[in-house]
Amino acid sequence: MPILHLVGTTKLLDHRLPVWRLRFRTRVHSQVRLELPGGCSGSERPVLPGESDERSDNHPLSDTRKVDQMIEKRSGAGSLLIDWKAVCLKALTGLCVLAALSIGIGSGEVVIAAELRVANVFSDHMILQRNQAVAVWGTADPGEAITVEFAGQSVKGTADATGKWLVRLAPLTASSESRTLKVSAAKPGRGLELQDVVVGEIWLASGQSNMEWEMQMKEDSKADIPAANHPDIRLYAVPLTASMTPQADTNAKWERCTPESVTSFSAVGYYFGLRLKEEVKVPIGIIQSAWGGTRIEPWTTLEGYDAVPALAAEAASIRARMPGTDQYRDAQLQYIDAAEAWAKAAREALEKKSPVPPHPGQPETLQAGAGTPTALYNAMIHPLVPFGIRGAIWYQGESNHGEGMHYVERKHALLQSWRKAFQLPELPFYFVQIAPFQYGNEDPEVLARFWVAQRECMKLPQTGMAVITDIAEIPDIHPAHKKEVARRLALWALANDYGFKDIDPSGPLYAEHSVDGNQIRVRFSNAESGLASRDGKPLSDFEVAGEDGKFHKAVAEIDGNSVVVSCPDVPAPRHTRFGWSKLSMPNLMDKDGLPACSFSTN
Repeated sequence: MPILHLVGTTKLLDHRLPVWRLRFRTRVHSQVRLELPGGCSGSERPVLPGESDERSDNHPLSDTRKVDQMIEKRSGAGSLLIDWKAVCLKALTGLCVLAALSIGIGSGEVVIAAELRVANVFSDHMILQRNQAVAVWGTADPGEAITVEFAGQSVKGTADATGKWLVRLAPLTASSESRTLKVSAAKPGRGLELQDVVVGEIWLASGQSNMEWEMQMKEDSKADIPAANHPDIRLYAVPLTASMTPQADTNAKWERCTPESVTSFSAVGYYFGLRLKEEVKVPIGIIQSAWGGTRIEPWTTLEGYDAVPALAAEAASIRARMPGTDQYRDAQLQYIDAAEAWAKAAREALEKKSPVPPHPGQPETLQAGAGTPTALYNAMIHPLVPFGIRGAIWYQGESNHGEGMHYVERKHALLQSWRKAFQLPELPFYFVQIAPFQYGNEDPEVLARFWVAQRECMKLPQTGMAVITDIAEIPDIHPAHKKEVARRLALWALANDYGFKDIDPSGPLYAEHSVDGNQIRVRFSNAESGLASRDGKPLSDFEVAGEDGKFHKAVAEIDGNSVVVSCPDVPAPRHTRFGWSKLSMPNLMDKDGLPACSFSTN
């Protein structure tokens, strides 16, 4: 029987099998071959640049070299559209081909031979995570035996019924040696090699615009670009895309850190990786997956929502609007029933010359976009799963800053999502407390309450927060000094994950307070190095209030790891607060230079 083999990555397969016509759409570098009984075979398109021409002019299909082609561009990759009408008309001039097709149309089968490939998170110049079992995956023919070789290991696996395969290498030690990862199949001639692979530490850098902010976008980071030549730092930037369903792959590749590759890369991500490279002295990989202006919900899975009981109603609402779920189907069926009943009632009303009742509103259907719950996880995180990583850094919150303590529950759901997806229940997660900013005419306390919520997120396991109130630029929601932001994030990783026990990564945090006559004493944790004023001036941004709850500017003085606050206008203080305004840039810090976090005792 005739067998039609498509060798290559099938982007879209649209086959029609009347005798006179076949149409396929494949990627440009795919190769299509028609194999027929009696040894009749041939290639049905011209050889593309860089390919070898192994075709013979002695078979019945040799004249298909002249077949016209149309090439169209697709986002991220080209595609080849071949009109097979001319191909088959010429092929049918050969009697053996005509006979073979005539026999096969009714009883033959179409077999698609998949290209042996790995997911795009595996490429030349990549880095693998050390000290973890390393998952390597891709696609091949269903049932095909696969072998992965790297660093003296040889691991075998088998593609499942859908052609997917996954194997795991045993944990690897860190190495800057440029090595080759080989993937081969049992069938002869099917294999691939990834060059310049190193082993070290990999971190995911995610969030919104302040994480996405490129090296070239601020003068201070732009000045560091010419020196950013670090072969042992590897960069991977996930394209901005959204999807309503989890995607298997993304269109990106690993690059060595060079002035060219780092120019458009995350400044926080780069500086974080550079700091780790300098201190840990192993290769470092940074995966940038960030999108400006995004909320936290699109980065979160429904399973993450389900893990937080306080978000149960929100999860139900999302499912009711998400195509493919049972809840969405039920909601739409209820609407259809209501619409049909309305149509009947409307006709009766018209016949009676009565007013037509209002039409029932159709339930919302979520569309893929940067603001859609789960959509960025599906398209920008899921394609990386289960790639080995050490941890994640997160710079986000500006788009959620009006939510107050509700953000804690959302952050919890995000962590549950990622830790489950990467199969790392203790995935380290270090985040930035967003900077002071005007936010129009908004109540000055809205941002302060959000800072408290971010502080509360530190109670989630394996988390840490970098406070940056001292390096804000009030008119600019995208402050410079990304190198310092990254340094403060790196302190958490160095202290918690790399054994630097002499580092306290946190600035002073409110611990407790007590009232002593006309004064309030505030004690701080994480202040073992001592407290200090950043600019040598009296401490700023402390306030006190009495029973009436009205706050007044206070005088504040350092006493060990405490601050004593008072105000002549409040002889009987009951409450105190610090940095409690969206424009606050307080000067209290520890002697390591890390700023204190805002707080309010009421």
